Amino acid sequence: MDNDQSTVSNLADPILLNKVDHLFTCGAGAHIALPQLVVVGDQSSGKSSFATQIVFRRTQETNISVSIIPAENASPEHAAVVQGWSKADLKSLDAKSFAEIMIEVHVSGQHAAYGGGTFSEDVLRLEICGPEQEHFSVVDVPGIFRKATGGVITKADSEMVRFMVRNYMENLRSVILTVIPANVDIATQEILTMAEEVDDGHRTLGVLTKQRSLLWIDYYMFGFVPGQDPDDV
Repeated sequence: MDNDQSTVSNLADPILLNKVDHLFTCGAGAHIALPQLVVVGDQSSGKSSFATQIVFRRTQETNISVSIIPAENASPEHAAVVQGWSKADLKSLDAKSFAEIMIEVHVSGQHAAYGGGTFSEDVLRLEICGPEQEHFSVVDVPGIFRKATGGVITKADSEMVRFMVRNYMENLRSVILTVIPANVDIATQEILTMAEEVDDGHRTLGVLTKQRSLLWIDYYMFGFVPGQDPDDV
């Protein structure tokens, strides 16, 4: 028991977590398997169009910074451009300010996804620091999709996203959070098949979203009220 508690304590060690985050920032994750929490799902599950790493740190001062980590295969010129772009000393990051940052990235063309393709292998990194934050890090990767959309999403986009997602999932030190919407047939969720191919169930956790839509279906079809016992209807 003491050994188990010691292991958990070490995993939550801020110094250790900071070192792991620093290795990610330096691109070491492309060469060695680093522990990470990865969120995956189909594109219809509310996933983003590029990988986003969110890092929380407990510090005395509140500060939020935004930067871009270039892809492993990025050209030196592209890497220099994206590494030269950043936002720092932000005090808050609500929906409006985040949207403004994304517009700036879009307009500047500094993110590969906005240089012609819809998706990118670059990683958008958000670092949120403050006295109430816990030391925690998660990577949200784009959702996979099966059908190209004319003029928006191409077959090359689909292949790149699949390669990217699988690469994150195949890391034996990744804990995989599989996002599944409750309002679709689970048999159509291709991400579950990918998870079975790379993991025997020890590293994969399911996350069910959009449950509220099922409650309203029950209400309109059967008269069930959310939280009410169906036998009382």
